[in-house]
Amino acid sequence: MSRRNIVFLLSFLVALDTSVVLAHIFFGERIHFFDLDREGNLASLVAGVKLWVLAASTFAVAFLFHFLRRAEKIRIHRLKPIIWGIAGSGFFWIGLDDMMGIHERFGFVLNNALHTGGFYGESFNWLMYYSPAIVFALAVFVFVLRDLWQDARSSALIGAGGLFLWISSLGSELFGRHLLLQAYIDVPFYHRVSFFEEAFEMLGADLLLLAIATCVIVHVRRYVVLR
Repeated sequence: MSRRNIVFLLSFLVALDTSVVLAHIFFGERIHFFDLDREGNLASLVAGVKLWVLAASTFAVAFLFHFLRRAEKIRIHRLKPIIWGIAGSGFFWIGLDDMMGIHERFGFVLNNALHTGGFYGESFNWLMYYSPAIVFALAVFVFVLRDLWQDARSSALIGAGGLFLWISSLGSELFGRHLLLQAYIDVPFYHRVSFFEEAFEMLGADLLLLAIATCVIVHVRRYVVLR
């Protein structure tokens, strides 16, 4: 993918995210679907669709590695397509989770089952329950980024930026939940933290999608050349 195409795709994704933010600013207080701090909102829908496109792109890379390995075009470790497939499954699940708010509902059920509390009918500590999955996902992402570095370094750098923003989003959410547990809640400050949490998540998904899409094009071109 040329630099011009990379800039165009990133500009399109950022413009899409900006429209979601503007809808929140102008309509969020009156229409909950546009409120960034609610589950099942416009931001969740857009993020879910982007993540499913990202999952499809990741599955495409896994399929390419599997095909090239079976065709003996290049030497590829047998675990490589499997790990890329796991990454694609992870992106698909995160997209589904984002649209349906599964993480908070799951946390709420565990809070009641384990008597660990809750907040406004939702879970403020779902990150605690998801921590093993998050650690596993980070290990898979690190492998994917390492793989990208060997084949397409620009994609690896873009993907690393996306992963960093996603980690920043989780940190912002953890801090926001901490604010909710204080005796005095600074509501405007909490909303600013929530805004940055969503912004980090959206831009992180943009960069990851851009990195994987670039990787697909690089490998398709490589396959055509080998053929």
